[in-house]
Amino acid sequence: MSEEAQLGIYAANGQIPVRLSLVDNEYFEGDERQHTAASALAVGHAPWSTVFPRLFNDPNGPWLEMFQVAVLDGDIDGALEVAQERFTQIMAEG
Repeated sequence: MSEEAQLGIYAANGQIPVRLSLVDNEYFEGDERQHTAASALAVGHAPWSTVFPRLFNDPNGPWLEMFQVAVLDGDIDGALEVAQERFTQIMAEG
């Protein structure tokens, strides 16, 4: 968390420092992308859901199945359609 580590390791390698007060640094001069991302991080929050594990972490869940069908079978549209149906079903069950 030290300023030295945040700037010398993170910022020097193009990553936003964990301490947002250090976003104005020599490595990010002229790069509005870093400042925009840091501004969003300052006000953003991660949503919480009781069904998140079933949606994304379950090895038999819709997220992984979508990727497998899209990548291995090459059926991107079909994978998205089925995943959307399963996502909606799981969220409705709560």
